[in-house]
Amino acid sequence: MNWELVTIGVFVVVGMIEYVKGFAPNANPQIWRFVIVPAAFVAAAVGQVATLQPIWPGVLSNGLVILSASQLGYQVVVEAVKRRLGGSA
Repeated sequence: MNWELVTIGVFVVVGMIEYVKGFAPNANPQIWRFVIVPAAFVAAAVGQVATLQPIWPGVLSNGLVILSASQLGYQVVVEAVKRRLGGSA
């Protein structure tokens, strides 16, 4: 398990989803639950290639951890900050 890659992957996935949400403000909120899955595995694959590590074992393990941590990170951090600032989550 590459924890540095996982940490970077979580920030990339959550940040990119928030960025893309800016272009589709009226989109169904449930769509982001589906977008986060491929985003997590793409982030893991890019991280594996960038660090010159074998792709498949790392993509599966790191991708699953990035996926779960991104979901938790989004719910805990992003939604909490939006609530405190008075925006909608």
